[in-house]
Amino acid sequence: MNDKISTDGLTGVMETLLPVLYSRVVESQREDAIFHDPIAIEWAERIDYDFSRFDADKAPLNHLGVAIRTEILDEYVSNFLERHPSSTVVNIAAGLDTRFYRMDNGKVQWRELDLAPSIAVREKLMSKTERHFTVTASALETQWMDILKQQLPTNAPILFVVEGLLMYFTETQIKGLLSAIAERFAGAELLLEVLGESQAKKTHLNDAISQTSAQFKFGIRDTSQMAAWHAELTFLGDTSIYDRHVDRWLALDIDWKGKSPSAYRDKTDRIVHLQVAKTEQTTRTATVLLADDNRDLRLNVTRVLNDAGHYAYAAENGKVALEKLDDIAPDIIICDMVMPIMDGIAFVNVIRQREALANTPIIMLTIETLDVDPRIRQLAGYENGTIAVLYKPFGFPDLIDKVKMLLV
Repeated sequence: MNDKISTDGLTGVMETLLPVLYSRVVESQREDAIFHDPIAIEWAERIDYDFSRFDADKAPLNHLGVAIRTEILDEYVSNFLERHPSSTVVNIAAGLDTRFYRMDNGKVQWRELDLAPSIAVREKLMSKTERHFTVTASALETQWMDILKQQLPTNAPILFVVEGLLMYFTETQIKGLLSAIAERFAGAELLLEVLGESQAKKTHLNDAISQTSAQFKFGIRDTSQMAAWHAELTFLGDTSIYDRHVDRWLALDIDWKGKSPSAYRDKTDRIVHLQVAKTEQTTRTATVLLADDNRDLRLNVTRVLNDAGHYAYAAENGKVALEKLDDIAPDIIICDMVMPIMDGIAFVNVIRQREALANTPIIMLTIETLDVDPRIRQLAGYENGTIAVLYKPFGFPDLIDKVKMLLV
């Protein structure tokens, strides 16, 4: 008699929770394991499923990626619980995740949220308690959020973890999910697993997911841009699976072209850390578009602008900035002079041909010289004062003052 748990209801994207579970089993069996997950081993043994097609020699890339993202998320969650021991953690698209058993401090309230077929399997494996229980719902629904908000004290610390899900959503769906959370849970923190933009176009190259019927839909190159999807979100950073365990990556059959794996960090899995503003909705004063190829500068400037009460959007060059202008109407533009693909001068010359942007204030970022670069002097708007110059390196107060001056 087969008394193992059936997985017949786990089809499509839901089936992917099984190779993810097995990746933690495979990692736990290594002598040099990044972590040990005895619960995953126990659960895999109780499930009626052919895991052999995901054995260590058949899906090595996926196994290592899952192992490292597990380590990264464990560290982020542990840090959150150190700061907020009696908080609430909502594990969205929980699947057969076992993080609670590694993180439990005896105080945290932990909700495992997923669709009914996944929850049905999970509930046959886990023992629910007053602090650890399941919620049957779609991540895209809002009713469960409203119920949760009613159950929690105002501004109670809460962490949302979204692993193994967003790559199967469209960007529009993800924006809706983040907006729904941001509008309900002031001060909440979010940990989001996302793929690289090019990686999301290559489901067939994933040595585990390609063996299911699931298909990737979403990936992103610059994760800091996710904070611009809602005015109350702030980007706190990201960690790539290529940032860690370089020796393990180099041992795999991958052509790194003589570079370190970390050189490709933006092309693969990352864990993104966002936070919702700690107060209720802030009154925003202006929409700002920043174009600069320096990732750290984009991150810091958008954070400062958002903190100052503006809607800040960023692009890594003039071409990407032009694409963003299809979706936003900036009140002011901040633009670096020197960028790849399309530099600041070319970008400004293009947008000045558009009637709606002919007089939009622009701050040109450049290195300090004895006189203003003649190419800036020739730009339409320099003579009438709608183009200003800010020299690098600059202080953030100087930037905010310059924005205020041009918006008057």
